[in-house]
Amino acid sequence: MPKEKEKLAHRIYKFAGRKKVGMLFLCVISAAVFGWVLYVGKGEDTGDRAEVVRIQSGNSTLSYSPTYEVVGTAINGSSIGSQERGGSPPLAPPPPPLPSPPPPQEFFLGYTLPPGHPSCPVCYLPVEEAIALMPKFPSPSPVLKNLTYVHEETLSREGEFGGSDFGGYPTLRQRNDSYDIRESMSVHCGFIKGSRPGRGTGFDIDDSDLLEMEQCNGVVVASAIFANFDELQQPKNISEHAKRTVCFFMFVDEETESYLRNSSMLDSNKRSGLWRVVVVRNLPYKDARRTGKIPKLLLHRLFPNVRYSLWIDGKLELVVDPYQILERFLWRKNATFAISRHYRRFDVFIEAEANKAAAKYDNTSIDFQIEFYKKEGLTPYSVAKLPITSDVPEGCVIIKEHVPISNLFTCLWFNEVDRFTSRDQISFSIVRDKITAKTNWTLNMFLDCERRNFVIQKYHRDILEQRAGRVPVTIHPPPPIFLPPPLPLTRAHGTKSEGSVNGPVKKVTTEHGREERSSRRHRKVSAGGLPTAAEANWDHHRVILPLRQTKPGGQAARAHFNTAAAFSPEEETPGLGTQRTFIPNRSAMDFAYAHYMLTEGCMEEEENPAGRFVSDEAYRKRLREALGMNRTRILAFKNKPPAPIQPVIPPEFTSPLPPSKPRRYIPQSWERKLDAPDLADDYRLNLLDWGSANVLAVALGSTVYLWNASTGSISELVTVDDEIGPVTSVSWAPNGTDIAVGLNNAEVQFWDSTANALLRTLSGGHTSCVGSLAWNNHILTTGGMDGKIINNDMRVGSNIVATFRGHTEEVCGLKWSDSGWQLASGGNDKLLYIWDRRRSTASSTTGGPFLHRLKEHRDAVKALAWCPFQESLLASGGGGGDRCIKFWDTQTGECLNSFDTGSQVCALLWNRNERERELLSSHGLPRNQLTLWMYPSLMKIVERTDHESPALFLAQSPDGCAVASAAPAEDQTLRIWNVFGDPQLAGKTALKANPEPFPLFNRIR
Repeated sequence: MPKEKEKLAHRIYKFAGRKKVGMLFLCVISAAVFGWVLYVGKGEDTGDRAEVVRIQSGNSTLSYSPTYEVVGTAINGSSIGSQERGGSPPLAPPPPPLPSPPPPQEFFLGYTLPPGHPSCPVCYLPVEEAIALMPKFPSPSPVLKNLTYVHEETLSREGEFGGSDFGGYPTLRQRNDSYDIRESMSVHCGFIKGSRPGRGTGFDIDDSDLLEMEQCNGVVVASAIFANFDELQQPKNISEHAKRTVCFFMFVDEETESYLRNSSMLDSNKRSGLWRVVVVRNLPYKDARRTGKIPKLLLHRLFPNVRYSLWIDGKLELVVDPYQILERFLWRKNATFAISRHYRRFDVFIEAEANKAAAKYDNTSIDFQIEFYKKEGLTPYSVAKLPITSDVPEGCVIIKEHVPISNLFTCLWFNEVDRFTSRDQISFSIVRDKITAKTNWTLNMFLDCERRNFVIQKYHRDILEQRAGRVPVTIHPPPPIFLPPPLPLTRAHGTKSEGSVNGPVKKVTTEHGREERSSRRHRKVSAGGLPTAAEANWDHHRVILPLRQTKPGGQAARAHFNTAAAFSPEEETPGLGTQRTFIPNRSAMDFAYAHYMLTEGCMEEEENPAGRFVSDEAYRKRLREALGMNRTRILAFKNKPPAPIQPVIPPEFTSPLPPSKPRRYIPQSWERKLDAPDLADDYRLNLLDWGSANVLAVALGSTVYLWNASTGSISELVTVDDEIGPVTSVSWAPNGTDIAVGLNNAEVQFWDSTANALLRTLSGGHTSCVGSLAWNNHILTTGGMDGKIINNDMRVGSNIVATFRGHTEEVCGLKWSDSGWQLASGGNDKLLYIWDRRRSTASSTTGGPFLHRLKEHRDAVKALAWCPFQESLLASGGGGGDRCIKFWDTQTGECLNSFDTGSQVCALLWNRNERERELLSSHGLPRNQLTLWMYPSLMKIVERTDHESPALFLAQSPDGCAVASAAPAEDQTLRIWNVFGDPQLAGKTALKANPEPFPLFNRIR
């Protein structure tokens, strides 16, 4: 018998050893492994595997599958399954099991929903504080002041260039003309057949609904579901104040309304929870996604009396109070439009290829749109577009203030969607770039992980695309399978509460931009499968973007910290979105601001001005200004004063008006140009000054050069040793002959320029380089990288007479007021301080507490300028993360106005001629421009973009007519501009031209 067994085993081994049989076995094993990976493995994320996890709850054991509970995982942000595998028990006992509902749709489809991407922490103010910060007046709209909409009873199709019966058929010429931004404009903006939304417009709404929409006059939260494409989600964590004052409107079609009523989700008052449901009839498009763009982009037309709107896609659930969202993304940023950028793609061309690969629209139409945009100048995204961080928005959330310029943007964006494909992410950047090229309007493109902090996507839309239509159908489940009762976290998507329906299964046609085969491929990729060749190519393009973007020449990297985070692949890590506890992306967090808010941000006090008469308050204000007194404090411990009873400046002077015709000749270019090699590229330094003797001083490396503007002569003042250099600041004394030179070794040298003699050296006050200098008669004020500000009396041996401590980082700018009583200081800590000289005493070397600490800027503050014609008016400018010019009443600490320039503000200068109320600003990226503004309307008079790199330094001639600007890096030039010429000398310049300007200066090295 053993021999028979051995013989049989030998025959089996011999048979299996044949080549054909071995190949057959290998194919079977390979097919089995492939099938397991495709339908069970779900990629590398073990959290997506169909494991059964058991949790003890009292005496019962609950069993469920992470695959079956993936929707609940996305809602709560933590996976119970992952807790079990990690060994930590759940925070609270789970609720008792409920009767097992029918399995969700994804159970029959055979794949799990994608877990989504992680959200990042967002610092919201408490609801009460956010509501209190709501602006009382609308934000200014640059250039555009009046916007009307085209209305045509009879559509004109002559010279058709795309369009529809709803949006009209504007010609190519009309389209191009709509991007020529003017003070008053009339553009196509949907609803072409009606003067206002309503019946007969192709987006018909009942009169009762229209009346309620017109009564909404504050904040509106809007969403839409068409063709029953999404599941209605109820907002959560909404404050009682928001429930009373915020309008929640959900736009649906008749099909969706029928489903909501049959599901008992809609009451007789057309309400579903917080949502007021509005039924739209006579839809203009067959494609539900294109129809959804109407409420998404045209909310200002649907709600004509609303100030702010928050749009969220129908698949999203709002989980943060609307007032907190508005404060965080609009009011805090001084923005009128906010949208999240795509979490993965930054380039429109890559986005177009992704849409084609996923069959979201027919490829021919996408190619035609992209080719058309190429001819208009659309280029791939690159770091040259900074501070613009992306060309591709996520688009599912739009936060907007309804002002003319933001309304124009969404109108023109909708026209592109109406004219080309419905993929609004492709047309976003071309509209944005065309508008920003004509105006200084900017929008806030925040991180998409921040967007996922206040809205939650509970399912992937591809699931609902494959589910049966709401027309009667019959669902035949597979043979009975034992299913353990799931945790009662969510309602199963795609199922009904009772009964069954019959009818054919609805197939999504290519008209909706989907095909079953391509859509399934897209789902597998998004769920964690192997990437396609196209996606690998997208990843390649994404990886080659730089991970860090810093300013050349030693500027602080933290000034661009958030910008750099936009390009970091660590920003969002797929697979972590299902856990509540995760390692945060610290590069996207503002630790300085967080630390300040935790330690000092709660020190603000609120004064109650109730009970004061307006006339009394006005009298007190004028009395304080006349006597130089602070509002109420002896020791200033508060950061921000209360809002005034009435505006400091009358409204008739603050409303933007078109600039009048200039009364003087403004040259179209610079008068003279100097070569400035070795000019330091450091935003925090001050390397240029023009003295009262008409001599211009500039520091190039370790050498200080002097140019006499009267004679044209050039001389070298001093070259310091490398051990103490380079030179970090220069400032002329009031006499015009003596000059202070700040050094990298924390010393300040005092030179006589006429004799080229060193008079004295100030040391021991600072511990690091001195980057800022300011004179007040015989007092020289120095600001160092150590954050200290020191007053030095140059008449005595013990020079230090007062020290001001407030800044926690480098002091970037110092300016004394004309009266000599107030000092303004700006720092790299984003703070602006106002100091009062009268608070320091002769018996103490420590200056008194600050008069005001102003924290409204969001980046380093260097540019400071006191108004020569209005007492206590200060202008300040912020760095690349702020880009705003702000105007302050330094007696009260009130911010009179704030204006976003769209670029880093490097320096500010006022026109000293009181009749010409003008302000000159120099800027950095992206345009490196010099801009002349009219005050107080802030209308742009003239702009020059001659510099090739940031114009970091400005200096004004003693007669106030000419201005010198200096730019380092690629530019390395110093240019003289006759900006503030004498109005009586029209066409003449204050400086005489030289046929060979500065021949000696070009030889200075």
